[in-house]
Amino acid sequence: MSEKLHISYVVIGAYAAFVLVSSLLVGLLPPFVNRPLCNNDNSESKLSEIIDRQTRDTDQVQPHPNLNERIAQFKQKYPGKIESLSSKYSRKLKVDGYDICPEIINPEPGVLYPWYSPRLPDRYVPIHYDVELFVPEWGLTVYDGFMDMKVDIISDPSSDLDKYILIHAAEEIPLLQFIRDKDGQDVEVDCVGEFNYYKNDYFVIKTKNALNPTNGPLSIEFLFIALLPEYDSGIFEFQFGTPGSESTMLASKFEPIEARNAFPCFDEPRFKPTWSFKIDHPKTTTALFNTPAQSDVPIPTVNNSVQTTFATSKQLPSYLIGMVVFNNDDFVSETLYLPGDIRLNIWARKQFANDALDVLNMTEKIFEGLMDIFREVDDSALPSKIDMFIIPEYPYDAIPHYGLPIFREKDVLFKFSSASERDLQRIALLIAKSLAEFWFGGFATFAWWDELWLQEGLADYIKYRAVDLAFPNWNILQQFITEELIYVLVNDGYPSSHPIYKPINNPYEIEEYFDDVEKSKTAAIFRMVEEEVSFAEMEKALTGYLNAHPWGTAEINKFYEILGTVDKWPAKEFFDRWITQSNYPLLNIRLVEENGKQVIKVTQSRALNSYASIFAGDLLYPSAYNFTWYIPLTCSFGRSESDSSPLERDFYIDQKEFSAEVPNLQPDQKYVWVHCDRKFAGYYATDYTVENWENLGLALKAENRELLPEDRANIIHNLFVNGFTERTSYFQVVDVLSYLTREKDYLPWKTVHKHLSDMAGILDYKEPFLQVSSFFSSMMRKIEADMDLWSPSGIHTEELLKETILSLACRLQDSYCLRKTSELWEGVIPSLLSGTFDPVRLPPFVREIVFNYHVQNTYNVNEWDLILREYENIEDFAERRRLLESLTFTRLPWLLAKLLEEQQAANLEKIDLFDTIRMMSENPVGREITWDYYRINFRKLVEDFGEDDARLGQMLIDISKTFENEFLFYEVLELVFFTETGATANARFRALEIVSTNNIWLLDKEQEIIEAFGDGRKKSNGKKSQYLTKMTSKAFITKVRDELSSLMAKTSKSDQFLTMIKNVF
Repeated sequence: MSEKLHISYVVIGAYAAFVLVSSLLVGLLPPFVNRPLCNNDNSESKLSEIIDRQTRDTDQVQPHPNLNERIAQFKQKYPGKIESLSSKYSRKLKVDGYDICPEIINPEPGVLYPWYSPRLPDRYVPIHYDVELFVPEWGLTVYDGFMDMKVDIISDPSSDLDKYILIHAAEEIPLLQFIRDKDGQDVEVDCVGEFNYYKNDYFVIKTKNALNPTNGPLSIEFLFIALLPEYDSGIFEFQFGTPGSESTMLASKFEPIEARNAFPCFDEPRFKPTWSFKIDHPKTTTALFNTPAQSDVPIPTVNNSVQTTFATSKQLPSYLIGMVVFNNDDFVSETLYLPGDIRLNIWARKQFANDALDVLNMTEKIFEGLMDIFREVDDSALPSKIDMFIIPEYPYDAIPHYGLPIFREKDVLFKFSSASERDLQRIALLIAKSLAEFWFGGFATFAWWDELWLQEGLADYIKYRAVDLAFPNWNILQQFITEELIYVLVNDGYPSSHPIYKPINNPYEIEEYFDDVEKSKTAAIFRMVEEEVSFAEMEKALTGYLNAHPWGTAEINKFYEILGTVDKWPAKEFFDRWITQSNYPLLNIRLVEENGKQVIKVTQSRALNSYASIFAGDLLYPSAYNFTWYIPLTCSFGRSESDSSPLERDFYIDQKEFSAEVPNLQPDQKYVWVHCDRKFAGYYATDYTVENWENLGLALKAENRELLPEDRANIIHNLFVNGFTERTSYFQVVDVLSYLTREKDYLPWKTVHKHLSDMAGILDYKEPFLQVSSFFSSMMRKIEADMDLWSPSGIHTEELLKETILSLACRLQDSYCLRKTSELWEGVIPSLLSGTFDPVRLPPFVREIVFNYHVQNTYNVNEWDLILREYENIEDFAERRRLLESLTFTRLPWLLAKLLEEQQAANLEKIDLFDTIRMMSENPVGREITWDYYRINFRKLVEDFGEDDARLGQMLIDISKTFENEFLFYEVLELVFFTETGATANARFRALEIVSTNNIWLLDKEQEIIEAFGDGRKKSNGKKSQYLTKMTSKAFITKVRDELSSLMAKTSKSDQFLTMIKNVF
C-alpha cells in the first residue's frame, strides 16, 4: 500500500482535547466522559443526506474485452513477449486470431446458456492435468505455462448447447492450442470466448459438432500467460525482510476459487483429477509442490533455469493444490519421520530455524494423534511426504494444501521462553485443524461449497481430540466451550445468521461462507452428538464416512447411515434440523407442581440475542421445520443448594411444548432448582424462572461441586445472554455472579471475561461502566488475597486462569491491577533493550497485561516510541504480537494515527493491518480513528486486497461491534449502501444489526445496569425488567424501519447486500 493514510484531523483534534481532560480521570471516573448521542434533527438530516447521495450509478455489467482484444492489449504493453514463447518452448504456438463466439457478447434472448450458471456443467469431467509453469526471475511481472487436461465426456449430447465446453479462467490469458479426441485426432473448434460476470469466470469453447462419450477422454491444451496479481490471489510474488535486506519469493493461494486466476482448470471441489506438475524456475531457487520432487533438469532454452518435475498426485481438487518458489539462501528445512515412513519436513527462514524445531516437535505429536484417530481409515489417505512451509506473509493463518500445508510465520512460530499457555494452545489447534483437513478435504472432498462444513466443521471438531492426545494436561477438550462455543452462540443469535447448510448462488458468497457458523457451530453439534453416543461411535461413523469415499467426493449420508440414531431419532433427521435451520433453540424451563407432583415443562423457540430489531425479526432463511429442533437434554434436580447427589435425568425434546414428571425418591423434600445442559454439551440457550435463577445462585455460593466447571460456565453464559434481552434482568445476573469470589476454575472465569469484555466495550465512557467496574473491583480484592495472581505456577490451566482474572481486572480499570502493571513495567525497559525477560518476575501471561495497561494509563510518548521501534525489529513472533497490541492500547489518538501511518509509510507487512485495526477498534479512543480510516480508504483497501476478500467485511464488524448510538448507525448505513459489496454482504447486514442492537440495549437497559451493579443484590419486579416497560428504543426502531423502507424504495442499485435488505422488508 503506497498511499499515505488520511485521517480526519478534526476527529483527532477533538480527541486530543478529550484526552487532556479525561486523562485526569483514568482509573477513577472514565465512565462519565460520555460521547454525546445525536438528536433526532441531526439524524433526520443525516438520512436526507444519504438519500440525496443515492443518485450514484447503479451496478452495471462491465463487458469483458474479448480474447483477441486482451491479446492485443497485452502485446502492446509487453511487445515481443508472446511471440518469444515459441522459441522458449521450441514449438509452434497459436497465440492470436481466435474466432470469438458472438452469442457470448450478444446472447440470443430467451436462451439459457450454460455460462449463466455459477456451476460448471456435469457433462465434462477432468481426470488428469499436466501443468508446466514457468516462473520468471524476481521482479518480472509476467509468468506463463502449459495446461494439458484430460477430460472425460460422461453423457450423450441432448441439444446444441452441449457443443459448449466451459473451463474456468480469470486473470490469465488462456490461449487454446488444440482439442484432440482419444485417438489423437483434432476436434474442430467453431469459436471461443470469455464470460466474466459475477465471477463465473468461464472460458467457453464451442465445437463444430457435439461430442459424445466415445470421443473421450479429450486432450485440451492451453498456453496461458498472466501477470502476477497486485493482491495475494492465485500465484503471487511478494517481498519480505527488513528495509535494505529484502528478499523475494513466489507462493500460491487457490482456496476457495483462485486456481482459475493462475491457469485454466475446472475450479470446483467436485472435480478431482490427478496432477502432474513441472515448475521451471531460476537455478538459485527451490520449488515445492504437493508431491515429492523427482528430478531437477537444466532448461536448454532458458539460461540459469531448471525444471523440477514432481510425482503425480492423488486425486485432488484445484483449491488444495499449492506451490512455493524461494531463494535457496532464505529458507532451511528440518526433517523427521512419522509412523508409516512419512517424511515430515518443516521449512522456515534461516533465522527462525531453532523456533521451527519446536513447531516440528509439536506437529509430530499432533499428527500422531490424528493418525490414532484415523487408524482405521484407508492408508492411502496419508501423503508420502509433508512439507510444512512457514511463510513470512500470507493472506490467512494457514491453508491446508494436501502434502504442502502453508502456515504464516506470525501465527505458528514461537519461542518457549516467551510463549504463553494461550499462545501454545492457539498454535497447536491451528496445526491440528490444518492437518485434519488432509482427511476431510483431500481424501474425501465435498462436492460444492454449500457443503464446506464437511471439511471445516469436521476438522474443527477433530482438532481438539488430536491436541488432547498430544498434550493431555491442557484439558483442551473442555476448553472448546471457552475457545469457540460461547462465541459462536452469541454470533449465531442474530437474525441474519445463516444455516450451516445454505445455498451458494454466486461465487462471491463462497468467501463469506468461511465463518464461525460453518466451522464452530458444526463442531459444536458434533460435540453435542458425541455426548449422546460416545466418541467411539463418532469415530466409527467418521471412519466409515471417509472409507466410503476414498479420493472422491463425500456424501454425508454414509455417516448418518453408520451412526444410525441419535438417541431416539434417526441420525439424518436429527442433523437436518441442526444443519438446515439458522440460529438455535431457546429452552424456557420451569419446574412446577401439578397434582402433588413436580413436573418439568420445556418450551422451545428460536433464540435471538435481542428482543427488538430494526429488521423486525423477518427471516432471511425460513425454516422448513418451523424452528423446531430435536434436542437431547440432560437436567440435574437439587433439593437444596448444597445437595451432593442431585437427581440426573435425560429428556428428548422434539415438540414446541414438552413436559415430564420428575421422579422423587424423597417426597418430603421437593426439588428447589433445576439445571439443564449438563457439561455445557448442548447447542442451545436456557432460561428459568426468577426463583430458579436465585436458587442456582445459592448453589454456586454454597460451592456445590455437583455443578461442574462446565455447568457453571453454562449458567454464567445464559445469564449474560438473557440479560442482554428481555428474558432476565441484570439484578439476577448480579445476584448469581456474586459467588465468583469462591470460583477457582478457568472455564467459568473465561466465560465471565468474554461477556463482561463485550459489555465494557459498549459501555466505555458511559455512566454504567463505573458501576460495573466498581462491582467487580470489590470482588478482586478478595480474589487477589486468596490467589497469587502475578506469579507463575507451571500448571497450564492455572496460568490460563490467572491471565483471565488479571486481564478482566485491568479491563475494568481496577486501580490495584493498573498500579501493579506500572510497577512491573520498571523491569520491562531493560528487558526490551536486552531481549531477555525474567520468566519468574514477568512470565509470558503477565507480560501482555503489563505492556497493554501500562501503555494505556501512562501517556508516555517516549515509551510508546520505544515499543514501536522494538515491534518493527523484533524476530520473536509472540513478543511481536504483544508489542503490537500494546501499541494499540494508548489513549493518545495521534499515536494511534501514527501507528497506522507508519504501517503504510514503512511498507510493513499488510497482514498486520487487519490485526492492528481489530485491536485498535477495541480501544474506545481508537475505534473512531479506525472507522475514519476504513471509510476514507475503503476503495484503496479493495484495490489492495480484492473485492472478494471477506476480511474486509470482518474488518467492518471488528470496527463497529461496540458502536452504540444513532449517529454511528447512520454512518454505517451510509457506507454499506454506497460502496461496492463484493464478498461482504453478510458482514454489512451483520454490522447494521450489531450497531442497532447495541443502541436498543443501551436505550432500554442503561438505568437497570446502573442500579443492579451499583446497589448490589436487588430483586426486580417479576420476571421482566421494569425498565423494559418504558421501551425507550421503540421510537428509534420505528424511525429506522420507516427510513430504511424509504431508502430502499428510492434506490435502483442491486447487489447481494441490498437483496438481503429487501428480503426483510
